[in-house]
Amino acid sequence: MEDNGDDVCYSTVRIKNGKSPPKESEEDATIYAEVKGKETAPAEPSPAEAEAATLSQSHLLVFLGILCVVLVVSIAIIIYSEFTSTE
Repeated sequence: MEDNGDDVCYSTVRIKNGKSPPKESEEDATIYAEVKGKETAPAEPSPAEAEAATLSQSHLLVFLGILCVVLVVSIAIIIYSEFTSTE
């Protein structure tokens, strides 16, 4: 028989031990629609903190730019050395 993914087989497991399954009481039932998280308003940063965040973002961009240049130059050197060594 070829399994093409269209046949779905389900099975039911029933354990018979003479005991009836415990009934859930209304107190034990958890209703997740009623769970509410605490909402807090985001604190606005001070002007000094905003300036520091902008400065660190610009440092990050400069670092990433330099890293990209170094990687491109390294790859170019590797490719150049491979072509010159085969001659």
